[in-house]
Amino acid sequence: FFFFFQAEDGIRDAQESRGLGDVYKRQVQIPLIRGHAGPIHDLDFNPFNDYVLATGSEDTTIKIWNIPEEYTQDLNEPAITLTGHQKKIGLIQFHPSAENVLASVSYDETLRIWDVVKQEQRSQINIKETPYGLDWSLDGKLVATASRDKVCKLIDPRANQIVHSISAHEGPKSQKFIFLGTTGYGLSCGFSKTFERELKVWDLNKLDTPVSVTSVDSAAGALLPFFDEDTGCLYLTSKGEGLIRFYELTDEKKFHLNGDYRSNVPGRAYGFLPKTSLDVSKHEIARFLKLTDNYIESIRIICPRKSDDFQEDLFPEARSEEPALTADEWFSGRDELPKRRSLRPGAHTAAGGQVRAIKASGPSQELQERIEKLTALVGDLETTVNNLQGQVGERDQVIQELRAQIQQLQTENDTLKAQGSQ
Repeated sequence: FFFFFQAEDGIRDAQESRGLGDVYKRQVQIPLIRGHAGPIHDLDFNPFNDYVLATGSEDTTIKIWNIPEEYTQDLNEPAITLTGHQKKIGLIQFHPSAENVLASVSYDETLRIWDVVKQEQRSQINIKETPYGLDWSLDGKLVATASRDKVCKLIDPRANQIVHSISAHEGPKSQKFIFLGTTGYGLSCGFSKTFERELKVWDLNKLDTPVSVTSVDSAAGALLPFFDEDTGCLYLTSKGEGLIRFYELTDEKKFHLNGDYRSNVPGRAYGFLPKTSLDVSKHEIARFLKLTDNYIESIRIICPRKSDDFQEDLFPEARSEEPALTADEWFSGRDELPKRRSLRPGAHTAAGGQVRAIKASGPSQELQERIEKLTALVGDLETTVNNLQGQVGERDQVIQELRAQIQQLQTENDTLKAQGSQ
């Protein structure tokens, strides 16, 4: 089991590769990723390969890393580097059902879609503001962004088009927009005009007004939503807080508060683990990793049951580690929901848990074009050099002939001078 967090120097990410327990001390010796020239601002594991990690950095690049099964030494060389953004990377996220398709947003105010293996940027959309949020719809048709201009944008990434813009929250602070699985609804998190934190549910087919509004509290931190599409549960927390709230999406498309986890230790960051990491024998329905100043804590959400049998109602089929589409199929226009698989012990062999290295299929389109241009330029220069060398040879011969004529004339001139002096 792997997880990553930002290292103390703020420049590189570190990884703990030991077994998953309840608390991980940050003082242990941890191998680092050292391939970026600036701080890493976001990272995402490939949903179909546990051993492939993407990182986005202030150095404007996105790097793809193969994580070895026995991870004991620092990683310095990425498998793939994606270049094109002009300013630091803000957020990155892999496509939920197509393999090796990645979305990124940057402080250059663009959303870009990448074919990772081919190292090609396939789409670029101007989002016109600094990004705060990024999320794919479950079928991959749309990408949602939230920006500093207080506008959430729904984007068709293959058409390079913003299809909807929503002025979701009146408050000036950071907001986010996420898709709510296959429900046909979306959720925005932000601040009201009176600086109260709030949730709004939106019908994706009718975005002129929210379906419901839920007030959360008056705290200052930007909300971080984690939605479980299998159970309809929303987990809500914030950087700098030790509180995680649990909500349930009702038939009226409003989020009802069901409970919470409280701690007096604030979290610097939170991560929502995939369903395949859960201990279903203990009726664990969700698990978080919480990064603090001194340790990483594993937070397990347990639903008590008297029976030790597998609980079908708690564990419906979850996302599979097998992609539904190739990158080429998705870029050609196909859409599919993620494949599903049972969480019942022994019912499935996880492909994502097998070590499968990723590598580039060849030079990227941009690199190939540069290679072709440089090759043509080298050919032109070689031709010019050959022509000049020929001209130089001809000039050398002319110069030799002229020098011979000068010598002859000089001799005749000396002879005439000698005769005139007699």
